[in-house]
Amino acid sequence: MDTINFSKIRAFVESEEGFRLVDQVCKRKAVSLGGKFDENKFLEDSRFVWESLREGGYQALRKYNGQCSCRTFLKTKINWLIIDRFREVYERRRVPPRVSALGKWAEEVFKRYCWKRESLKDIYASLLIEGVYDSDHSYDRFLEDVKAIIHGKNCSDNLPRFVSVDAVPGNSVSNPHGDAPLDPLEALLNELEGKQFLKAVEIVRGEKAKLDSDGQLLVQQALEEGKKVSPVARALGIPDHKARRIIKDFKGKCLQELKKEGIDERFGKI
Repeated sequence: MDTINFSKIRAFVESEEGFRLVDQVCKRKAVSLGGKFDENKFLEDSRFVWESLREGGYQALRKYNGQCSCRTFLKTKINWLIIDRFREVYERRRVPPRVSALGKWAEEVFKRYCWKRESLKDIYASLLIEGVYDSDHSYDRFLEDVKAIIHGKNCSDNLPRFVSVDAVPGNSVSNPHGDAPLDPLEALLNELEGKQFLKAVEIVRGEKAKLDSDGQLLVQQALEEGKKVSPVARALGIPDHKARRIIKDFKGKCLQELKKEGIDERFGKI
């Protein structure tokens, strides 16, 4: 561990500026989509952040290596901690009986789409891997099956009250399910279905497992969860250029292994 940088970031966290930053970020996160401030959420988030930061002798700060400012590192760490707590909270919410009646797969769709705001493509992949959804059913069939789940009133009512730290109260928030431009690997996975898609996901997961712990976390945060590479790299203590190289090499290796299985990035199956 870098004791000099650890002492530096700990001193900043315990300083008046550090306290103000925790307070500022938690307050902005406690604003609902309608622009209303939730004082209870603010207090709960603040308590959770401080408990998490101080746990294990400030274990959460030991990744700091001085390559970004203490303020940037702490702000990123606070955001991630609040997201962690947020996930714990909505996991305890109750799935509507009408959804539970459809089976475990329907409950998972509801939790992941209505609460976690995951994409339907990612949910479909997860359900196939977990064996919860019939692998013989295509993605189009899946979209038909989930209509009754995601378009109901219960789903819209259960959307988490959560905004970006950069969002302005009262402003509209972009649709979390909106499509972003796809790179060759994402485009390929987006075209595959059923057992073929399941095979591709297994290959990608296998390549991810070959990375070290920081590399796996980088892929998880930047690719799977859609966070920006630069702040993720700073939080992990990885130089920005190196982080981007890791991601580029990871995608290239995945495409190479997929081609070995007869899957082409332009047309799906050769």
